[in-house]
Amino acid sequence: MPAPFEAVYGASKAFVLSFAEELRNELKHTSVTVTALQPGPTDTNFFNRADMLDTKVGADKKGDPTDVARDAQVTPDKVTAEMHRKLSEPGSTSKLKDRDREANP
Repeated sequence: MPAPFEAVYGASKAFVLSFAEELRNELKHTSVTVTALQPGPTDTNFFNRADMLDTKVGADKKGDPTDVARDAQVTPDKVTAEMHRKLSEPGSTSKLKDRDREANP
């Protein structure tokens, strides 16, 4: 999916998806299956290493890795891109606090 504020990450995931789809097509007449799991926010050290703790996605609760792997779902790219934007925008945690103060003076 498109990943605003994380272009290289988004492009890398796009490559993985494209690569999996190409392999799936090439292997369609064999007994080999190919699946690309591209989960949403998952509780790993990723957000700390990516210096994203000041983003909504970095601060919010994330999926348990075991549950994420078990419950993988398909969501349209347009929907996931907008969700990702809201979660990954730099400084999004402070924007949420400002919005909450305006809504609840």
